[in-house]
Amino acid sequence: MLFVPNRGRFAVERNFPPPQATDVPEIPERIRDFFELMGAVPIGVLATDLEGRLTYANARILESIGYSWEETRGRPISSFFVSPNTPESQEIMQEILDHGWHGEVVIHRKDGSSLPAYIETTLLRDKEGKPEIVLGIARDITEQRAFQDRLIAEEKLGTLGLIAHNVSHELRNHISAIKMSLYMIRKAWESGRENTDARMHFSIAEEELNRIEMFLRGLVNYTRPPQPRLQPESLLDAVEHGIADAKPALVSKSMTLFRQFPHGSPTVVLDSVQFSQAVTQVIQNACEAAERQGEIHVVVKRQPADDRTWWLVEIRDNGPGIAFHLQERVFEPFFSTTKQRLGLGLSNVRRILELHQGEALIESLPGRGTVVTLRIPERPREQA
Repeated sequence: MLFVPNRGRFAVERNFPPPQATDVPEIPERIRDFFELMGAVPIGVLATDLEGRLTYANARILESIGYSWEETRGRPISSFFVSPNTPESQEIMQEILDHGWHGEVVIHRKDGSSLPAYIETTLLRDKEGKPEIVLGIARDITEQRAFQDRLIAEEKLGTLGLIAHNVSHELRNHISAIKMSLYMIRKAWESGRENTDARMHFSIAEEELNRIEMFLRGLVNYTRPPQPRLQPESLLDAVEHGIADAKPALVSKSMTLFRQFPHGSPTVVLDSVQFSQAVTQVIQNACEAAERQGEIHVVVKRQPADDRTWWLVEIRDNGPGIAFHLQERVFEPFFSTTKQRLGLGLSNVRRILELHQGEALIESLPGRGTVVTLRIPERPREQA
């Protein structure tokens, strides 16, 4: 039809021959005065007949395309954006005739250059309500595009800088703890005695290596999330595996974990590895936020809703809670309440749950703890 979104450079008809008089569509007399008023407005105004032939273009449009009115009058407006009679052109024309069209296009100028523009169209009708003419408003968005490109580039640089800083900080902390533990173990071996302190430092080094592994796994999963391998699995087994992987974090803060599981072993269609990772991440977050010797309660329960069966895994802690104004941001990528964290843990949790057609929810009362709920359907919709 008339306008086609930017899909690269298009073959454009150049050096238009003057159209024959019989080919030139006329503007209805009753709206000619309106178009005369549009001649000097600072935005592009154009009109075509119902076949897409140009019936009017104001000075701003002609300046943008670099052609004179004699070269453009009666030509298919699609000639300035794409070779005429393409399927896309026909589809957009139908949209205009149905309810109007708007979108970005690339205007190809007479001198071979191009510029981006945003065009909105509306259909003018005669007194009897029949479609009569297509009116278009065009805006040059070159500066807007350049500004958006700069913002995107700056955002990418900022994100890269944040990742580099936090990855470096995170790994440096763990590596320092490992080096110190290895030093203490070596001193114990050199003295010819293996004491309790040596075993303690070995456990610390092992814990720090596990934390590095979890951190790197979270980073990789965020940048390249694997598709879940969904199959019927024991929900309680997946939760137990998640708890087991979080044991180093539980031990480091002397946390006590309580279970409240249903009788039997519910079978849920899920990726047990990914779901276990989500459980581990939530427990680790709870441990990091909690004071020493806190409590974590893991509750698994059934929830019928919307003609489906859902299972909830609630992970409750009695930590300091999260400020109300921060709760809606905790699942955002790179958001963390502590500068030492990359802020991808709960983002990965939400992504895992979404890939399972579920959701991750959070409730928190400052000073009274936090509840993170992993809500998952017993079977995905296509298998229900």
